[in-house]
This record gives sequence, C-alpha cells and structure tokens, in this order.
Amino acid sequence: MDMENIRQVLEDAAQIFLSAANTITNERRREAEKVFLQFRRSQFSLDLYRYLIEHSSSSYVVYQTLTALREGIVKEWSSLDDALKEQVVQYLLSYVYTHYSTLSAHVREQALQILVVINKRRKAQRAQMAKNGFTVSLALINLLQSTNNQEFEFGLTLLNAFINEYSFSNANEAGLTIEQRHSVKRDFEENELKTVFELLLNKLQSNLSSISSSNHQLFSSILTTIEKILLWNFSSSFPNTRRTMESSSNVETIDWRPPISWKQLVFDQQLVEFFFHIYATLKSMNETKILLQRRCQILRCLSQLACLNGPLVSDEQCRLRYLTTFSYYFVQTFLINSTLTINLIECFDISNIISNLITLFT
Repeated sequence: MDMENIRQVLEDAAQIFLSAANTITNERRREAEKVFLQFRRSQFSLDLYRYLIEHSSSSYVVYQTLTALREGIVKEWSSLDDALKEQVVQYLLSYVYTHYSTLSAHVREQALQILVVINKRRKAQRAQMAKNGFTVSLALINLLQSTNNQEFEFGLTLLNAFINEYSFSNANEAGLTIEQRHSVKRDFEENELKTVFELLLNKLQSNLSSISSSNHQLFSSILTTIEKILLWNFSSSFPNTRRTMESSSNVETIDWRPPISWKQLVFDQQLVEFFFHIYATLKSMNETKILLQRRCQILRCLSQLACLNGPLVSDEQCRLRYLTTFSYYFVQTFLINSTLTINLIECFDISNIISNLITLFT
C-alpha cells in the first residue's frame, strides 16, 4: 500500500473513531482503533511518518503518527543509526517551530516529547556521544538565549517538555532502566536545568524594565517556569516533602534541594535580592489585577527560596549568610517600607515565607 492510500485509510479510521457515540457502532469504533494499533506496530519508516505529518488534514492522524514515531524510536533505538536519529531531531525542531501557532496542543507536546526522549536516550549512552551530539539540549539553550520572543517562547515550550519528561512522576516513555533514569535525571539537574534557570533569570531581568500589557504574558510564562524549577524534586536520598504550618494546615511544601554544582548560583546574594527587587518594582506600578497575580508568583518563588535544604545547607557559613541576606531583604521590603500596602491575597504567601524560614533555619 502506498503512502497516500495509508493516509486515506488512517483518516477514514480517525473519522470513525472520533464520531459521536450515537452515530457509530462499538464494533466499527473498535475496528478503527485496531487500524491505528496495527499502524503503530508496523515497521519504522521516517519517510512515511513525514508524509503523513505533512499531508494529513486530521490532527488525530498526525498525533497517532507522532506516537508511532516515538514508540518506534524507543523500540528500535539500537538498530537505528545516529544519522537517522539526528534527521528526526532536525525535522521535528523545524516542523514544530514553523507550525507552532497552528499545531494543536497535543500534537505539539507529542512532537516535543520525541525530541526530549531522543536527547534522554543519548544522555544514557553519553560515553559514546560527542558533546555536540546532544542537539536538543543545544537547541534548548540557544532558543532561551534568543532575543527573538517567538524563538524564546518556543524554547519555553521545549523546556516544559524537558521538565515533564525528566520528572520521576512521569511514565518511562524513553525505555530506560531505573538506574539510567536516575543517572540522566541527575545529569539534567546538574547541567541543563541549572543553565536554563540562569537564562530565565536573565530574561526576566531584561523584561522587567519594559514590562507592559504586551509582554505580561511572556513575563508570566517565565515566572511560571521558574516556579517549576524552584519546585523541582531534585534527586536525593532524603525525604523531600514536609508539612507547612503542621498544626493548622495540610499543605505540603517541597524543599528546594539543588545539588552542590548550584552552590555559586544559589549563594550569590543577588539571587534572593533579585526576587525582592522584582516584587518591589511591580509594587511600585499602578495596581492592576495582572500585576497582583505577578506579585503573587514572585512571593511563591520567594517562599520556595526560603525552603532551601539538602546538600548546600551543610555549609554552615554559607547557610547563615543566605539566611541573613534573605532576612535583610524581607525586612527592607515588608517592614521598613512603611508606605507599602499589602493586598490580603499576598498575606498567605508572605506567611509561608516566614514559616519556611523558621522551619528550615532554626
């Protein structure tokens, strides 16, 4: 069967499968589902996948094609040559970026997951890979360094795919052993995650002076991603969750436990100062609902920074200096500034900051 006939068969099956329940029999729906199962189990063919992605008018067919591509990459990883894997990477990077605004969310996420899965598998065999072989990691860094907002936003989306894939709560879509998953997760935390965190802070700083209604969404997206990093469950042999205000609340807080490789970044007093500076800057602007939401995001970030724990705090001198810096800017921002009016919504996050500091530093 040629590629055009395969496309037609899949689109017919998709139309049946997606039809309303009262317009199609269960038997026909099962037959349509069987078509896709057989397609996903068929021999790996990048040419066919590309044809379907580019020519199918059904987003469901495109999604199933990407699913077949991902499953094929994982299943036949050892038999596929590096050139073909790189071809997949370059094609999907170009495809998602070119069609970014028109792709449905589930199609875009599936395509990006394939990129991260390939990167993850390459990391698992990094002893055999040259440094420039980690194309997806390099693309991520380059996109987040871009001054072009469209490229940067694409980088944020790709970063979220990284975060989702490297989370242990996620199913093992990359076909790795438990040991390999632990290893690549630690590698990600010590390298890419640290680098992108710094890049996001730089981008946040460059956008702060020109924040307006036109870039509020970008500003919020950056903050949301930073929050995810501050909530990241770092590889650790220690329990990583605790109760906040145990006597009166069942809210769980995740301690922030970055590895030793983050020491210089975390204990640079400008990190804590920067978040308080953003809060004060936003507070000085005319009050709007959007600005209040952004300030609450900043307070949540500060609450997580107050949860610093793990290997870094074993250095008592650095730990005390961090606490001193944090306390100083907290007092400067919320106590000495007598003109500051705190919105009731912000009070919960501020109380969490205090609670976290008391819990972890006393």
